[in-house]
Amino acid sequence: MVMFPNFGTRWNLLQRTADWMNGKDVAYVILAGALVDGRHIEKERKKLSQKINAAEKKIEALEALLDSTKAKSDNKKDAAVDRMAAEREISALNEKTAAYTGFLDELNVENMAKVLAKKIPAFRNRNGTVNLHVFLSPCHDKAVGEQVAEELKRLRDDIIVYPGSGRVQAEQAHQKTIEVLVPNRRPWYSAYDSTPVDRILNAHLAQSVKAPPDLYLIGSMGVNIDFPQHQGGSVPYVTVPSLFNFQYGDDDRYGHEIGAVVLTMTGDSPEPQVNLRSLNDFVADELRNIRLPSSLTKRQSRLIAELQGNKNAELTTGLLAKRTGLTENEVRKSLEPLVNRNYRRPKNWPGLRYDDGSRLWSLDKFGLSDLKYPPLFKDNSLTTDRLVAFGCPHFGSTRTTYEYALRGIPKSIIDSGATTMVIAGDVAEGNKHNLVEKREVYAGMWISEQEELAGRIIGRICLDVFSHRWSKTNVSGQRRLSPKDRDSVLKAVDEALISVEMIHGNHDDWQMEQGHEPLVITLACAKKFIAQRIFRMLEADGRHSFLATSIMDLIERKFHVPEDDGLFTLASGLKVGIIHPHMGGAKTKTIRIQSAMDMYQNCPLVIVANFHSAVSCGRWRPVLGQQFGLQLGTLKTGSAFEHFLMKSVHHGWAVVSLKSRKGRLIDVNSNFEHAPANHQPELDPKKPFKDLLKKLGINDDDLK
Repeated sequence: MVMFPNFGTRWNLLQRTADWMNGKDVAYVILAGALVDGRHIEKERKKLSQKINAAEKKIEALEALLDSTKAKSDNKKDAAVDRMAAEREISALNEKTAAYTGFLDELNVENMAKVLAKKIPAFRNRNGTVNLHVFLSPCHDKAVGEQVAEELKRLRDDIIVYPGSGRVQAEQAHQKTIEVLVPNRRPWYSAYDSTPVDRILNAHLAQSVKAPPDLYLIGSMGVNIDFPQHQGGSVPYVTVPSLFNFQYGDDDRYGHEIGAVVLTMTGDSPEPQVNLRSLNDFVADELRNIRLPSSLTKRQSRLIAELQGNKNAELTTGLLAKRTGLTENEVRKSLEPLVNRNYRRPKNWPGLRYDDGSRLWSLDKFGLSDLKYPPLFKDNSLTTDRLVAFGCPHFGSTRTTYEYALRGIPKSIIDSGATTMVIAGDVAEGNKHNLVEKREVYAGMWISEQEELAGRIIGRICLDVFSHRWSKTNVSGQRRLSPKDRDSVLKAVDEALISVEMIHGNHDDWQMEQGHEPLVITLACAKKFIAQRIFRMLEADGRHSFLATSIMDLIERKFHVPEDDGLFTLASGLKVGIIHPHMGGAKTKTIRIQSAMDMYQNCPLVIVANFHSAVSCGRWRPVLGQQFGLQLGTLKTGSAFEHFLMKSVHHGWAVVSLKSRKGRLIDVNSNFEHAPANHQPELDPKKPFKDLLKKLGINDDDLK
């Protein structure tokens, strides 16, 4: 969403996006709807035409009055005064008419196309210029948008225009097909980001006769959502944020996320890697970037600095006087010469507005489209946290993908360089609700056995990561170590171990009814599993027992169960809120994760699990900055309970990279990884019974 020439248009947002994407070596650039604001253009054209007509009629009346005074007036002195007043008013009206005509001329198709051709930056990769695919949204761009886009194509041969929703065959992205959806009608506002998005997608799915694409990319919503494929084989979708300052829009339906996303698609996964770059912070502080004219007096500069620094960008005369120590009369005298008239716009800065009704001074929104923002932060100035998260593994269940998880999760941690693993509850399956009788628990395992299984699996994941990283250290393979080598060895062990943040869920909490604390056995078994094998590795390398106690302390510190508030802190200092709500899911995809994000308003990252439904979304908050919500699926392929609720679960885990600066989240790179759709359970719940029949020789093998 660029929404030219709306008051919220910011050309430098496009330039900063190009700066970022050009460094990513992108192969395709897509603008998903709202190149222009057709509604604003129609409204402004009508308003300006009315003003021109009114001014012209008034000029005609004044000229007629002049003619009549020449012919009828007996008092020559009074007539001369009347004529001078009328001539001054005619001159002012002519000036207004000329200005309004100029503004109206700016809104003709050719002139708007020229501005767009000049202002839209070129996108490049290492092979040269990258085409910009512009999809027009009928409800935002309207008919005038099509006319402007046609003229723009003529001026820029790197711009490809689609009249509405359409498909891009991404030849350079493993032959993936991306279907870009833009709204035909302006969506209603919703408290939940996914509601208007799903309306568009569901309407499209109901009418489409084409084979489904590999990915839906949904634009003109001003929100950022990543909804992955579930086990039923759905097509994933991603929504893109806006490049438009919503604060100055004339509608409440534009969304709230400002920024851009880069999608990385691979041939072996249906899920894109989604890299979100938030630009909301630029827009929030944009008034500070206004360069004031050198002609301003010190008093005027001081008053405008107060407006620039005020959160609401507007102040009354009294407040300005109080903050600067001036009198109200001095404030008015200083600022009145800087107020824009309806037919005058300053060239080098926005100028001021004064509203008689509210008595508020503010910087004029007319002149903000060319604001210059600071350069993007370079990656080496940002702190990076990397983590892998999963929830609801339900260890002990007959439907958990044990082998797939044991192969995939360590690989994801190693490939991403993650230093933290998050497990968001329901670690064990539990034995409530007749799960044993329903054959949902393998071999009728007791809860203590389920927790031991969980501990061994978590330990195995951690150990696989440790083994890989240990083999890359300088001390791996060295022999004949002495106590003086203790610090270097322990440092290498510490860096090779992954931190684990784990909470318990409602399935884990069932044992509390018998007075048992959840996860105690799991934690003990995981630590023991890791320690025993690390000691064996060190012994094989000729290490000595003087390291044993210190290594146990290291392993102990790597496991952390947050308190009931679910808060922990990443290495960068970013706070993370993690919760496993004791409640059911909902059809509205983002309702639960948004509720959690509202609960943890001081946490840049919020993680939720329990619903066996995965989704991520972004939300910018004025105090906190960018916030990212991650709702996790499950390591199960489903359950009988969910099957009869007609629900397909989201399987898998999430890989997340967070880049921050001074506690504010700047860049998020995330993707969901999971088993193929319709992945079959790995365990046969009847296997213990079948094994007994075979052992006793009373099965039917002799009949084969």
